[in-house]
Order: sequence, then C-alpha cells, then structure tokens
Amino acid sequence: MTGEAELAQATQNRQVLVQTAQAERDAEILRAEGTAKANKIIGESLKENAEYLRWLWISKLDNQTNKTVVYVPTDGMVPQLETGRIGEAK
Repeated sequence: MTGEAELAQATQNRQVLVQTAQAERDAEILRAEGTAKANKIIGESLKENAEYLRWLWISKLDNQTNKTVVYVPTDGMVPQLETGRIGEAK
C-alpha cells in the first residue's frame, strides 16, 4: 500500500510540474505575441514620420548628462573625414 501511495504521489507531482511548465510556456507565448503586436503598431506609426524620429533623437540628446556632441561635415550625407588633410598632403 505504501509503495502505491508513493507512486501515486510521484505521478501527481510530475503532472503538476508538467502543467506548471505548460502554463509558463503559454504565458511566455502570449507575452511574445503582445510584444510583436506592439512593435508592429509602433513601426507602422513611425514609418512615415521622420520628423518625429528626428525630434525624439534630438530630445534624447538634450536629456543626456554626459554630453559630447561631435559635428561631422558632410557632402550629400557622406562624411568628409579627410578635409583637414587635403592641404597638408602637399
């Protein structure tokens, strides 16, 4: 009798563990689906809104405590990193 009771208890414990793991898996899947939907909504809303992204980037720069701003001269959005050496090469 004792062995049968222990076997029944072990079987029940195993079933509880399996059900707990399945519930955690289902919860994780729901969280991932929610995150994916949120990302899709945010992505769609920002797709045609470059001005907002530019404003957000600038405002994030303003809120930094350790600020170092480096301006890189560009020509048609191509950084001109060698402009200082042009006169020195001769």
